[in-house]
Amino acid sequence: MEMPPPPVELIGAAPQHVVSVASFRPGPVLCGGSPVAAVALAQPFPITHERWNAAPAPPPGALDYRFSFTLDADGRPGTIRRINPASPLGFYLDSNDLAPALAASRFAPGSPGRRCTIAFTLQLDPVETAPLARLYEIESLTVQPLPPEIAGRTHPAGSTCPRGPGGYRRLNNPAFETIGNASRSFAWSYLSYDTDPRGTVRGVRLLGSSGNAALDKASIRAVSADRFAPGPGYRGCIYHFYKTGGDILPAPMPADTPAETGDMPACRVDDATLKRLLGSSAYPAAFARRRIEGFAAVRYDTAPWGAIGNVAVLVSEPDEAFGAAARAGLSQAHVAPSPVGHSGCVQRIRFRLPPSG
Repeated sequence: MEMPPPPVELIGAAPQHVVSVASFRPGPVLCGGSPVAAVALAQPFPITHERWNAAPAPPPGALDYRFSFTLDADGRPGTIRRINPASPLGFYLDSNDLAPALAASRFAPGSPGRRCTIAFTLQLDPVETAPLARLYEIESLTVQPLPPEIAGRTHPAGSTCPRGPGGYRRLNNPAFETIGNASRSFAWSYLSYDTDPRGTVRGVRLLGSSGNAALDKASIRAVSADRFAPGPGYRGCIYHFYKTGGDILPAPMPADTPAETGDMPACRVDDATLKRLLGSSAYPAAFARRRIEGFAAVRYDTAPWGAIGNVAVLVSEPDEAFGAAARAGLSQAHVAPSPVGHSGCVQRIRFRLPPSG
């Protein structure tokens, strides 16, 4: 009896873990078709991106994140709106800092009310070839755990230092309050150092910096004074500091915002039901990071039993994220029951930040 042929084995390639550094390059600003010069253009934060298997190279211009906005008389952007809300990549990539970076920028004054556009072009670099300065910046500004591939490149060659060189005996910070920094910008210093068997810090050196000399000097002094538990001594340990420009950027308040109807019993929102909106979780985190406040006005209807519905955003400044947060919070709120509901109630909401320090 003839034996059947063996089954055909199809062995696919193992999925490849790809770690990239994503940078966003701002393009020219056009207002009414004419270019407008930037006085101070805030750069979006670089980030890391992880995926399995490399995607095919997209055509030129396919990786643009486009925004429309207006300028006031001082050149401050407002009414920021994403033109292409979906990711041009076909997969998620955190672009949440683009609108805050635009809101933190300043342009040539004198063209209030004009409709403007800008495009941020995404550049994806493999972590193996990304500039070290970019990796230092990402490590200095990111609080979440990063892919191990980042540390594989940023740790000095020949490093024998584990995650930390032992238990802290003394840990110092720079006197941040004495260090100047432009509002809503970030300064960072990335350092390497060694320890001896007594836990004394030796050989502090600056590997990377945003260029703030005062922060660099203070960071070196702080790390030099650190002390650790006795041990074998280590080479190539790292530490980094960052400082945020602390001045708060107040929310723009459009003069034509509709008046509130809070004096009407059927429209008066019960503050106790605004739990999400009154809590810090409602504040758009990317704007809080850059110390930018916001304002929203929403219209809504109320039912006799106190429910709120048909919530619509009328005003959202300087970006639509504040209107979305206001709508989500108000949709969960209630008013006191009344004989009749009301249509066309209006609520103004200011998003405020606590003073720094």
